[in-house]
Amino acid sequence: MLAKEINENSSRVGQVVLDRYKIIPVREVEQQLSVMLYLDMNAVKAGLAGHPKYYKWSSYNYYAFGVHDPLLTPSPYYLALSGVQEKRMAIYRELIECKLIELKKWNVAKKQSSREDSNETLIKLL
Repeated sequence: MLAKEINENSSRVGQVVLDRYKIIPVREVEQQLSVMLYLDMNAVKAGLAGHPKYYKWSSYNYYAFGVHDPLLTPSPYYLALSGVQEKRMAIYRELIECKLIELKKWNVAKKQSSREDSNETLIKLL
């Protein structure tokens, strides 16, 4: 019924949801770490926090500072970063800082591109 209503309201036909949810197993160390970093950076990318450490639901403080969280169990891939906890936490903090720098660069490039597009539009109007 929801699909019919959506189709009627938007003057379209067909399925509203095309595919079922898919689970892709994460098997490699690099993939697992990428997923962990992605999840901790989501709140920053969404504008919910300026840094993962400020987002209540992030696992950042657990992995970066060892703050106890009863909902988390350390990932074996995280544990493989180093046999020394302090070093492991420092590596995780550094990985997140690299992601924050990448995000800032991307945002600057996006703003620059947006300004260039605006300038081109303005020139065409003139």
